[in-house]
Amino acid sequence: MYKHRMKFTYNGKSFDLDLYTDETWLWDNRNKGMVILECELSDPDEKVELPPFIKVFEEVTGNPNFSNYNLALKPKHQ
Repeated sequence: MYKHRMKFTYNGKSFDLDLYTDETWLWDNRNKGMVILECELSDPDEKVELPPFIKVFEEVTGNPNFSNYNLALKPKHQ
């Protein structure tokens, strides 16, 4: 799995923005173009203000399909 990670701080919180590139699994580009934003919190109930340049299409917190492990799995060929 290939991704470019950009780190930035906004309102005192550290964010990781992962952009999955064309090179992601040459035999399966299912992650191509996907962007995931991560922010580690000290408390799960903590509120996070997202930067105005971020548009959220889907909240994936807790969704096992978006864990790094599952994103990196080699797909099974049929």
